[in-house]
Amino acid sequence: MSACGRKLAAFFGGFQALMPLIGWAVGSQIGPLVQAWDHWIAFVLLSAGLLATLVRLVAGPSLADRVVATDLFLTFLVMGSAVLSAREGRGAYLVVMLGVAGVGFLGTAMGARFVERGGA
Repeated sequence: MSACGRKLAAFFGGFQALMPLIGWAVGSQIGPLVQAWDHWIAFVLLSAGLLATLVRLVAGPSLADRVVATDLFLTFLVMGSAVLSAREGRGAYLVVMLGVAGVGFLGTAMGARFVERGGA
């Protein structure tokens, strides 16, 4: 690796090492400002991601794209359940999250196996 490449790698590595500290500093400053409506921000962001995932699920173009989109859709459902659980301060949704995550994992594994064997 050249000297320029090492410098670039050191810069990006140092920057990534500082990211948690930067996130904590910014979060501790703006946290009290958005605490009353932080769950709504999370739901809006999750909804935007879910909408983009549904577009990929319908548009495809291949079966592998649809399998990945289905897995991502279930991941968004788990994250939405986590936000709801945190908002209500109850752990009742944890069982739902584990169930949906398990179904998502098994479905993705089976879909990948199907695609690998030349299905559809």
